[in-house]
Amino acid sequence: MKKFFILLLMLIPFIALASCVGGDKDEGGTETAGKPTDGSDTQADTEPLVEDDAPEKTSYLFAYFRGNDQENLCYGVSRDGRNFRALNGGREVFTSYLGTRCMRDPFIFEGEDGNFYIVATDMQSARGWNSQSTIVIYKTPDLIDITDGVLVDYKKFKGFENCSRAWAPQVIWSPEHENEDGSQGAYMIYLAIELGDGRGTIMYKNFTTDLMDPAKYTVPKMMLSGEAAGKYNGQNGGMNGAIDGDIIKDTVNDRWVMFFDGRNISVSKNVEGPYKELDEPYTKAHPATALEGSNMYKLLPKDSGGRDTWIFCADGDAFGFGFCVSQTTDFKEYKRLRPTVDFTYDFIPRHGYVITITDEQYDKLIKKYGDVDYSDGVTGR
Repeated sequence: MKKFFILLLMLIPFIALASCVGGDKDEGGTETAGKPTDGSDTQADTEPLVEDDAPEKTSYLFAYFRGNDQENLCYGVSRDGRNFRALNGGREVFTSYLGTRCMRDPFIFEGEDGNFYIVATDMQSARGWNSQSTIVIYKTPDLIDITDGVLVDYKKFKGFENCSRAWAPQVIWSPEHENEDGSQGAYMIYLAIELGDGRGTIMYKNFTTDLMDPAKYTVPKMMLSGEAAGKYNGQNGGMNGAIDGDIIKDTVNDRWVMFFDGRNISVSKNVEGPYKELDEPYTKAHPATALEGSNMYKLLPKDSGGRDTWIFCADGDAFGFGFCVSQTTDFKEYKRLRPTVDFTYDFIPRHGYVITITDEQYDKLIKKYGDVDYSDGVTGR
């Protein structure tokens, strides 16, 4: 018996060690090997793997309209950001059912909710250039099913009762915007507005957390540093308005850039502004003497040789008969691109906007509107 107790004492450490290696059991009797006995989870149990689940962007979509008597939404697509082909045989893919039932200057972007929004000037040019005060916004989950729309009338804002133009609206998300309810983050809508106050048709901005609810829009405010002084009223050799704003992040110089009037550039440290106009020699992105409806988009790495490259495009000297395109890598020097040599379109766009899309979105558009041929395109290298 004495020998038995001595042997037992010798085995106790090994029994305890086996118990530790075998792990604990939870209340249901399931083994929970690796869990700390204090009840807390390990890092591997609590922290998700860092993965980017967002589908890769591979292609480009160009939303545009064709002209003063064809004020509807059209689509063009591209695989490389330089060779664009019209969808639906060049015909419109959507006709507005609100307001004037016309869409000019269409702008398209992906919202914070995952839906796409198409924002446009609600105007029929045949009624006159001072004939409207409304913009139209449509929401679509897939770029094809466009059914949910709303009109925003700028005459309804206090102090804007005399609004006779609400032109070329665009939208950008401002993540740090302070809302009245204390929350952060809002959409900034920016557009050119005419109030008949002698300042000309100039850039304004306002904010909302819900693009589809006009009641949530804030009262607009001026955007450019020279607007309050009447810099754009056309008097004394000044420019006749400041229109067609387009904002993009200049990651090279850590600033925001707003192109306007097609030939002018303004900059700000913050997306909301204030924006200050630049002087020569960096105020022109293209040598054309007259430009409107500028649009700036960034090439995907596969299409730029891995170097950050942005494409500038705008309506050309003879609006509706040509398009002007250039590129930059630093937002200071711009290289003019030549049609049929550096880029190709098989359509003539008016004031539109380019976004990047996924293979799945591209394939759905092709399935809906028909295939396109890039065989006569250029490499752009």
